[in-house]
Formats: sequence, C-alpha cells, structure tokens
Amino acid sequence: MDIRPIPLSIFWFALIKAALCAKFMLVGQAIFPIKVNRHHGIVKSLFIESLFYLVVVLALNYFEAGLDGLIHGKNFFISMTAFGQSNPLHVLAMAIVYWLIVWPYLIFAGFKLSLGTPATLSILFGPKKSS
Repeated sequence: MDIRPIPLSIFWFALIKAALCAKFMLVGQAIFPIKVNRHHGIVKSLFIESLFYLVVVLALNYFEAGLDGLIHGKNFFISMTAFGQSNPLHVLAMAIVYWLIVWPYLIFAGFKLSLGTPATLSILFGPKKSS
C-alpha cells in the first residue's frame, strides 16, 4: 500500500457505477418482471432471467456511453462503440462483473417473491425484536 496506494477516487467511481447499474436493473425489472417457478426452484428459474437482465444492463451501458460522448461533443455511435475500450475481452470482463452484481439481486428478489418480505428479512437479519 505504501509503494502503490489505491486512489480513493476509484471507489467513488465504483459507487456511481453501482448506482447506475441499479437504475438499469429497475428498468429491466419494469420491462421483464421477475418470475419464480416453484417447481424449478429459485436458482434454476432465475438463471436465464439473469442473462436477460445482464443484456439489459450492458445495452443501457452502451447507450450511456453514447450519451456521454454526445455531452462531450463526440459522435453518439462512435462513443457507443468505444464502450469497454472497444475491446471484446474488456466488455466480457465487465459483463462478468455486472452478472455478479445482477445475480445476488435476483436471488434476493426471488426469495422475497417466494417467501414474502417479512420472512426474507427474518431469515437474513434474524427475527424482529419486540420492544
């Protein structure tokens, strides 16, 4: 850490990126609501949906890159193609990270749909203490 300190600005950037990803997840959820098939279980029934949500998040990130280019006086489509530094491996790595963000959210949402909010919160945080 003393030789190569990590700048704190990266964490703020990650926090902003996570907020944008959450906003994009809400858009995806409005387009394609989460459905849990009780016969297949939560994980199995949400895996394909997680891939759909990943495509939505990636598409909206491409769109965001295009709008960012427009704001900075560049061509929209050229800015879109520059997303991920125009490197397919970089986009794939970002897609894996986005999926790792999307997947736990969908599992949590699946639990809430299957068990209800009070039961899910009780499982995750323990029973509510009475005062």
